[in-house]
Amino acid sequence: MAQSYIPRKNAESGATVKGINLEFKMKPLRDFSLSAGFTLQKSLYDTEQQFNEKRFFRTPSDYGFFVADWISLRTFVSPLPLAIQVKCLFPISAPTQTRIRRTQESDPFYDLGLKISHTISLMEHLCSGLPE
Repeated sequence: MAQSYIPRKNAESGATVKGINLEFKMKPLRDFSLSAGFTLQKSLYDTEQQFNEKRFFRTPSDYGFFVADWISLRTFVSPLPLAIQVKCLFPISAPTQTRIRRTQESDPFYDLGLKISHTISLMEHLCSGLPE
């Protein structure tokens, strides 16, 4: 029987991933709540890998989130999410005449959003005009 996948192992010698995650939730008002969290972590291969690096590529070391939820009129919900990533390492390998091969750390960034949702009960609307 043919194998339908190719197993991949990132490092023959192994790696260590360690860190701490902190989360916080608070509901100061009946219709308002806050959630936040932050992770500090370090991921290192046991031996140097590509680009003579022990650090994992495209894996942030520090990142977090913040969400404020406001529930109004029992049917409207307005979450305000904020995601924060401090930095991460990524490889640059350009196929040019000079064969550029180096690593670079990304700039810190954040992602802020707003979502407004409304719940509609189809059964109430569909059955409201029917005789009892």
